[in-house]
Formats: sequence, C-alpha cells, structure tokens
Amino acid sequence: MSKAQDILEEAKELIEEFCEDCRLRNMTDESIRRYKSCLQIFAKFLADRGVRIVDVDKKVFKAFLSFLRQRGVKYKTLENYFSALFIILYSM
Repeated sequence: MSKAQDILEEAKELIEEFCEDCRLRNMTDESIRRYKSCLQIFAKFLADRGVRIVDVDKKVFKAFLSFLRQRGVKYKTLENYFSALFIILYSM
C-alpha cells in the first residue's frame, strides 16, 4: 500500500468514527453528510501531499485554505470545512 493510500485509510477510519459521534449527538443526516464531504476532501488534499492527519499544523491549514479559495469555495462553505476539521482534529 502506498503512503497516500495509508493516509486515506487512516482518515477514513477517523471520519467514520466522527460520523458515529455526530449520530450519537443527534445531528441531522444532512449535517453529517456535509461534514463528511468536507473531511473527505481534506483527506484527499493531505494524501496528495503525503501528510498524515496527525501531522496537520498551521502551515497545512493555510495551504488547504489557499486550495479551497482557488476552487472558488464561498465563505460559508469555508466555515463548514473548518468547523468539521476543528472538531475531528481536536477530538483525537
């Protein structure tokens, strides 16, 4: 398995745990879907750069923000991304 595949597999497990926690907190299916989508995009971003989720730092966040802006992501969507990322990264 390649490093990128390892990173994606590790992220997939964390995302599934996060979604289960969201269900336990009675979040709506739509909220969970949005968070999951954000986290999957972040995981792909990390894998493409060879960065494990446990190694994310301020520099990685800034690069991800730049990546999202280049894709034309709106401000409200950015808030959703960072809300999801904050929850999952600080619950580890």
